[in-house]
Amino acid sequence: GSGGGGGSGGSKVIDRDDSDYQHKLLRKIITAAVRAMREADPRGLFLNPVTDEIAPGYSKVIKEPMCIRTIEDRAEEMEYGHLTEYERDVRLMYSNCVRYNIGKDGTWFRGEARRQEKVWKDDILSQARDLYKKETAKRRKQLERADQQDEAKKKKTVVETAVERKRRADKISKALKDASGSTDDNAITKLKGKDVDPLPPSKAKRRKKDMDYPSMPCIATMLLSDPFVVRIILDRILRSLRADVLGGKSIPAAHSIVPSLLQLLCISQFATQLCAVRGKRFIVPDAGLAKITVGTENLDPAAAAAVNLPFASLRKYLPLLAGLLLQSDLDRRVASGGDLHDASASSLPSRPTAGPKPWEDASSLTALRALAEGSMIHIIQPGQSNEAAMSAQLPRFCAALDGLSGGSLGADRSFFMSLSQALLRYKRNLSHGIRDLVMSSWVGWIRGSQEAADKKKNGGNMCLPVHE
Repeated sequence: GSGGGGGSGGSKVIDRDDSDYQHKLLRKIITAAVRAMREADPRGLFLNPVTDEIAPGYSKVIKEPMCIRTIEDRAEEMEYGHLTEYERDVRLMYSNCVRYNIGKDGTWFRGEARRQEKVWKDDILSQARDLYKKETAKRRKQLERADQQDEAKKKKTVVETAVERKRRADKISKALKDASGSTDDNAITKLKGKDVDPLPPSKAKRRKKDMDYPSMPCIATMLLSDPFVVRIILDRILRSLRADVLGGKSIPAAHSIVPSLLQLLCISQFATQLCAVRGKRFIVPDAGLAKITVGTENLDPAAAAAVNLPFASLRKYLPLLAGLLLQSDLDRRVASGGDLHDASASSLPSRPTAGPKPWEDASSLTALRALAEGSMIHIIQPGQSNEAAMSAQLPRFCAALDGLSGGSLGADRSFFMSLSQALLRYKRNLSHGIRDLVMSSWVGWIRGSQEAADKKKNGGNMCLPVHE
């Protein structure tokens, strides 16, 4: 026996990249074909490699030897990428025998090579080709059927999601109209928990035993509490309030993503407590769409806060903040230079002054305080308002922040840093009236924090570097 080689080509195989399956299939088919070739060669003429000791001068005549055992080893190592590569090696093996065995002495060897090659070509190769074609076609159909099923699942999910979203929106809209006959902000007071579909709440869980690694909910909460992530969520909520809620004359609870974003902020609020207990206990509050009526007497403070905080944030105080933004926009329009200035002088009734009473009992809502702080910083930015409008806007925001901070706003370093940067952007163009109004509120916040600190005897915030 003699021979050897590679090669490629042939018919199209499987549409997607499935080389591992292809190699395993070829190994199975070629291994079966080699067993048939062994049976067709009872004398073992082509079984093993031919050496110069067996056939003198063989290596000088045959430069690429090949035998059944070499083909078998290549199939086992999955070196064949296609069936045509196996065919080339077999043809090379028989042609090497005919090429070396010339003359009268090689007549029998040439005859035996041609006999075995005919058996291989008529029976073994034809069966291998049929099996290869059948298996690849079967595989192709399986992949096509799987792709069709995946596509059908995707289409079904998209349709169900769209239908569910429309059904929920229609239900909320109908509840609003039934509650007050309109879709203004006052409808929130008459909207019941049964009128909306709350997001599925998550129950508090305890880890069964001490472990060296933190729990996944604890890690997720720590990531959510990252200042950069929190800032992105706060910015998205404020944009949605201005563009969608106020622009669409709706309420925050009816928005598609505001409840979920506020829920993430509520979850991040408990990051410090989760770290303190090393993730052994974690609390995931619901979205706050419906009020939870379970008793909190037997719960620890963190659990009790988690029960009450989402509903108060979304259904009570976030609508107040939306109303504050609406009032702020009206202040800008009725001020001197606004499009409603002339009409306001004769038609609009006098508006009540701002006070902290609506914001009482809101000092635990850190997410709402951050939203109010961001809204105030926004109107102070150059070009967002004017002196006449800010004289009415700032007292409203200051009153809201007084209630939301519980007298501890003086220690909020990030707020005062942002406030300082907003004021410095004016350079020398900031009017004396606005400057005095801002600084008066600033000093009031420091005094309020100082009075609270004196009661606690902890030194206060008067000398914090941020106030310098």
